[in-house]
This record gives sequence, structure tokens and C-alpha cells, in this order.
Amino acid sequence: MQECNKFGTVAKVIIATLEEGGSKLVKIFVQFNDQTSAMKAVNSLHKRWFGGKVVQAQTYDEDRFVRQDYAA
Repeated sequence: MQECNKFGTVAKVIIATLEEGGSKLVKIFVQFNDQTSAMKAVNSLHKRWFGGKVVQAQTYDEDRFVRQDYAA
């Protein structure tokens, strides 16, 4: 979360562990207070290395997020 605070005010962080194709997939959702901050984060974090893995940063459908549907 500290890393994301550089881009704007963070409203919520969700860490979802999902099963996909027989392996675990961890998705981290960061909700910002405004769209500009979210886009700054996506542009800065996408394809960056973190913990030995490449980050895939993108926006997420707000309705799915509200329904806690993290599978997409």
C-alpha cells in the first residue's frame, strides 16, 4: 500500500487468492479515491518487477469489484 500512496489516496486494498488451472493466483486490488490516481498507478506499476514476478496492472470493472467478483 505504501507504494500506491505515491499516486493518490488509497481507499481500500483487497488481496484475493484464487485457484486457476490447478495453481494459486494472487490478485491485489487497490481502490483509489479518484480515477486520475488509479491511472497513474496503472501506468507506473504495469510490467514492473515485484517479488520476482512481473506486475500486471490494469483497471477493473467497478461493478464486479463491488460484488467482490475477483475472478476476471
